[in-house]
Amino acid sequence: MLFDLLAAVFLALGIAGLWSGGTRLLTGRLIGAAARGVWGIGAVAAGAVSLSVSLNLWTYRSLTWEEPVASVSVHQIGAGVYQIGLREPDRDARELRVAGDEWQLDARVIKWEPVLALLGQTPLYRLERLSGRYRDIDDERERERTVHELADQRGLDLWAIAKSDWLPWVDAYYGSAVFVPLADGAEYQVSLANSGLVVRPANDLASRTVSAWR
Repeated sequence: MLFDLLAAVFLALGIAGLWSGGTRLLTGRLIGAAARGVWGIGAVAAGAVSLSVSLNLWTYRSLTWEEPVASVSVHQIGAGVYQIGLREPDRDARELRVAGDEWQLDARVIKWEPVLALLGQTPLYRLERLSGRYRDIDDERERERTVHELADQRGLDLWAIAKSDWLPWVDAYYGSAVFVPLADGAEYQVSLANSGLVVRPANDLASRTVSAWR
């Protein structure tokens, strides 16, 4: 990734600057040593920030055109309570309990300015949470709420920085969510396109459930 390269370049330059400053210090050239030391510390700091951003970006996945991001299977385990089987590419399957009439999946998407896109920096996405929801607003207020965090949190939070307009190379960042009915035995396929998340029935039961729900 671009930020991996930036981190490596800044850290290498910073180490070289500190080494050069130390050499000058040993030979008594104090002004030169101070200048190289300040420059080296600044480059190391820039490298550390780039590395931290890179670590955060690794919690996202690249988005090409329309990307399959998850398959969802639903099994009822009680009155209004369901077990969701969530499978994502390159991750272990998860079993998550939700309560409600519908399940909802949320994601974050980050797009880059055209210059970075030309350099090969593709849009990124990250699944954020899976939750249950109720059709009736009073049930939503009063009954059990179930929400599961799906994303790892590490490195400098690029999303928070982008919201502060400190990253001019970020073209757009937005949240996207889909929700469909919970039904015992239903299976769904979730994809992510440039317009956001898209959910499609993956078996006949899910198709019938969605048709009746609409």
